[in-house]
Parts: sequence; structure tokens; C-alpha cells
Amino acid sequence: MFENYKVYKNKTIEQAMQIQKKNSLKCLIVVDFKDRFLGTLSDGDIRNAILKKIKISEKINKIFNKTPYFFYEKNYDLRNIKKSLLNQSYPYVPILNKEKKIINIIDLNFFGKKDEIKKINLPVVIMAGGYGTRLRPSTNILPKPLIPLQGKAIIQHIIDEFKLYSIKKFIVSINYKSILVKAFFSQLKHTVSVSFLNERKPLGTAGSLSFLLKKKINEFIVINCDTIIKTDFNEFVKFHKIFKNDISVVSAVSNLEIPYGVCEVGKNRKLKKIKEKPKFSFLANAGCYIINKKALRLIPKNKHFDFNELISRAIKKKLKVGAYPIDRSDWIDVGSFEYINQLNNLGAK
Repeated sequence: MFENYKVYKNKTIEQAMQIQKKNSLKCLIVVDFKDRFLGTLSDGDIRNAILKKIKISEKINKIFNKTPYFFYEKNYDLRNIKKSLLNQSYPYVPILNKEKKIINIIDLNFFGKKDEIKKINLPVVIMAGGYGTRLRPSTNILPKPLIPLQGKAIIQHIIDEFKLYSIKKFIVSINYKSILVKAFFSQLKHTVSVSFLNERKPLGTAGSLSFLLKKKINEFIVINCDTIIKTDFNEFVKFHKIFKNDISVVSAVSNLEIPYGVCEVGKNRKLKKIKEKPKFSFLANAGCYIINKKALRLIPKNKHFDFNELISRAIKKKLKVGAYPIDRSDWIDVGSFEYINQLNNLGAK
């Protein structure tokens, strides 16, 4: 009955991430080989492990919570459970029998209250001024944000994702074929507020953000218009605030397997060993950020300036820059036409 919630203690972090993704769970219950309760493993536990540079090939035994919140079947109090679910942000509370096996899982649905998505009070800036060279020849006609993806423009997918968090203020940075982008938004039903940053010349992936210095915006989300992120943005905002970052970067946990043996060479080109088909894990920049006014002031006015330059400058100035890890499957890079065709074909089936 509770198989979807379980992960065995001998599984790797990567395997646990796959179970979470498959069953759409933020937290798993860790059990031994006799299905006895050992603890819990949340997406936060996994993020912290990645930030500590623990490899996802390591066993979860090193990172799961061994002192979680739970009750035995004979002495649990529903009032305390409800209070914990509401105040402590527990996704659920396991109920155990005397053998420490799960007999029930209680969440907010048990009390007739759904776990609602919390509102985010930050504006979203969508960087949509690029030429879309990877999407040519289509972008010779349409700008990248208007390329259709499963029946909707790419930029509409991005806006719809943020509307789930009741975000209603969007700022779109435009340059290439800007008239078409403005015409697109003029035809939409105005359920959200959309304004524009007009680049008279290409200003790179971050340059136009300097225009925001004149506006009363202290903090905001930025996303590339060829990036769709399927993650919990409330958790991203919480991460940014807890660590008091000036810039937070969504980073996708990615794996690269070399399809042949790799030579490890020491001094005097002496071969030390050959590692067969090694697998590397790394965090890839997913093109989504939270930035505050302090970091915004580092962007030069009316000059070509990219995000990697902003982050390098922020680190040099000793601002706080953090990486927020997400699963690679939660990052959809729609900057290549090959990938868009794959998604459109899936949607047609």
C-alpha cells in the first residue's frame, strides 16, 4: 500500500531521486530489508548532500534523516499531527506498529485540507531578446519566444508555470523581432501584467537588467526564454532567503558517461590506470536565477553583459552566490529545434 513512499537503505542518492520523480514525492521513507522504518529522505536532504559535493552514486545511508517525526499506532494524537503538518511543513507523518512497520501515512488530505501552492511575491523577468541561432531557420521568421511548443508559444509555457504561484507581474526583455513579441502579448487575455525592457542593441544575457535600476524592484526572478523549469519555486525562494544570497542559480544535477576508457596519466606521462567508461556528475546552469538590488548594481549600463560575467563579478566582490540543485529531468532546454520537435511529437501522440 505504501510501496511508492519507500526507499531501501542500500539505494544510491541517484536511485532515490528517480523514485521521488517517478512518484511525484518530496519525501521518501527509508526502510531496511524487513521493511522496518529507519527514517526519511527529503528533496532538501538530497539538495544539501549535493551542495556538500557528496556524489549521487553514494548510498543514502549517509544523508537521510535518522530522527524524523513519526508516531506509533497506539499513542498518536491527530491534533498534534495536524499542527505539525501545518506549522512544520512536514509533507506527511508515518504511523508505525510495534515492529516499526508503516501502517498508515497521514497528510493534510486526511483533514480535508489540500496542500496548496503558496503565493510568490516576486516579479519574473523573461530574457527574450536573443536571435535564437540554434532554432534557425524558424527564427528567421518568428522570434524564439514565439516558437510553438505543444500548441503554445514557448514564452506562454514559461508564464503558465509561474502563474501556478499566483505571480502576475512579468517583465520581458526584447530586441530581435520585438514588434512580433509585443503583438503576441497584445492579443492575450490580460490575466497578468506584462511590461517590456527594450534593448536598442543586443545586450547579452544580463545587460538589459540594468534598466531595472530605475524601478522599485528589490528582488526578482530571471529566466531565459528557452528554459522551462518544473520545480517547486517556493523551495527555490526559501533557499535564496535562508542562505541570504544576493544571487541564486537553479542548477540541474547532470551526468555524463564517457563511452570509452579514460587514461589517467601521472608524471612523465606515465600511465597510472585506465578507468572504463567513467561517469561524471556536475551541476549545469539551468538559466534561472533570483537576483537582488545589490547584485543588480554590478551590471554596467547599456553594455553587452552576460550572466557568467555577472556571477564572476559578484563572487569577486564577495557577494553571496548560491546554487540550487534540481533534478535534470525538471529542466527543459527548448533552445534547439531537434528537442522542440521531440516534445511536439510526444504531445501529438
